[in-house]
Amino acid sequence: IKNMGNAGRNGGEYYTPRPLIRTMVQVVQLKLGERIYDGACGSRGFLCESFDYLRQANPKRTTAQDKTLQERTFYGKEKRSLAYVIAIMNMILHGIEAPNILHNNTLSENLADTATTSCLSIRPSAAKSVRKPAETNGFCQSAPIPAAFARLAISALI
Repeated sequence: IKNMGNAGRNGGEYYTPRPLIRTMVQVVQLKLGERIYDGACGSRGFLCESFDYLRQANPKRTTAQDKTLQERTFYGKEKRSLAYVIAIMNMILHGIEAPNILHNNTLSENLADTATTSCLSIRPSAAKSVRKPAETNGFCQSAPIPAAFARLAISALI
């Protein structure tokens, strides 16, 4: 994973550097019990760093808190097959035993999936635009990918 920073030269995938992700997680100051969603999770670096942050910030967790941290805190979606497999592997290697990651396109899904999210992390694909209106569930037809994700994030926060 370390050497995949510019793996997207031919596929639109770029992985955010870990120091930047760690800084984002520290700025957000996540709390146990919050639901964290990444709609374009790639290798799931943001969620892995969030997991590490929450474990270190809460060393005296109860069994119930550990169960919540493992099963009901981290959610994500990834459209690309290779990134999806890497995401699952990455979460398991970081100690998350039940990764809640779906292999599908965030832009084609129901916005209700993000309704109870406390923290929303979306770093859109580097692809230039949505190829087919059907890929967005009528949400943001023929829009540039970053604009479609921005619209999704705003809708989820309203």
